[in-house]
Amino acid sequence: MSIKIGSASELNVDMASVASFYQANWARRIALSNEQFYKWQFLDTPNNISDQCCLAIKGDVILAVMGLTERPFFLKNREQKGAELTTWIVEEKSRNLGLGPKMLDYLKSKYSVMFGMGISEQALPIYLRMGFKYLKSIPRFIRVLNHEAVKKFGHDTPLVKKLSKTKSKPTKYTCLEPSKHIVDEIFYTFAASNNLFVRDYSWINWRYIEHPSFPYQVKIIENENHEKCLVAYRVDVLDDLKIMHCVDLLGNKRACLSAISFLEDESASLEVDIIDFYSTNSDINSLFIYKNWLPVLEYDFFDFPHLFHPIELRRPSTTSLIMWTKEEDPSLYDIGKLYITKQDCDFDRPVAENL
Repeated sequence: MSIKIGSASELNVDMASVASFYQANWARRIALSNEQFYKWQFLDTPNNISDQCCLAIKGDVILAVMGLTERPFFLKNREQKGAELTTWIVEEKSRNLGLGPKMLDYLKSKYSVMFGMGISEQALPIYLRMGFKYLKSIPRFIRVLNHEAVKKFGHDTPLVKKLSKTKSKPTKYTCLEPSKHIVDEIFYTFAASNNLFVRDYSWINWRYIEHPSFPYQVKIIENENHEKCLVAYRVDVLDDLKIMHCVDLLGNKRACLSAISFLEDESASLEVDIIDFYSTNSDINSLFIYKNWLPVLEYDFFDFPHLFHPIELRRPSTTSLIMWTKEEDPSLYDIGKLYITKQDCDFDRPVAENL
């Protein structure tokens, strides 16, 4: 019996079967084995399409799954057929059948742009042989509000304590609720000069407001000149640690500077210990450097966990990125113009116990 490669929909494999495969073949309990979360992640997107997760099957037996959210990507201000890849599993007894290259060949024939994060040592050689590009570490920035949290969970030095007290001049802002008109205007203006997955109102609403587990906050920040940006964040309350994850910040650059002041003010009022933010985009990252956030990749004297369930310090304390485009053009790999954050590629996913 031959092996077939295709989407779950094309192969007539139902959601329950794929979720069960994740549960049976992942070392720990995983959110994708929860059918409600799986449905939100792969079926309830604004595309309103069928299940596009990539499967390898033999008869009615699943041999491998690549989680996939089909999502438009804007490259050079042109909409491309994009895919966010996540959680690739090949069952143990099928790992020498060449399924990896076959699955990626199928996806390359179907999509124009693909990204994935948190790439394992086993998967990386396959991606590279298939023409994907690799970024080992996405820049990550941290604002320390409570130095005791660093002492307990991170790599601490006297210099960290001194730098944590350094603050830049605050900027004035007004906090507004998001509307379709404002969010769409912010996204399409930002997409004119940056490369990113779609973040119009429908996708922001799906990603944050309709999330089945995390209580995200989405705000529009307006500065004194009435320039606007969008910021999204959530607060994670753990034993002896309260951390704010900023998962999106895009829009007018001066307004984004005001949004960082908003995050710092909001964190102080919520008694947050640490704020963190991941981003590939050099324009956005320059603002965090200016505001004296600690760049994890650049400072050997400081580090802080990026895994929190359980809290675990690994180095580098950020994540990796693979990317591919069908276009014969290097524009996608201009990392300074690329905007990838913690919200992309299923990186900010709850553990099964939090569902």
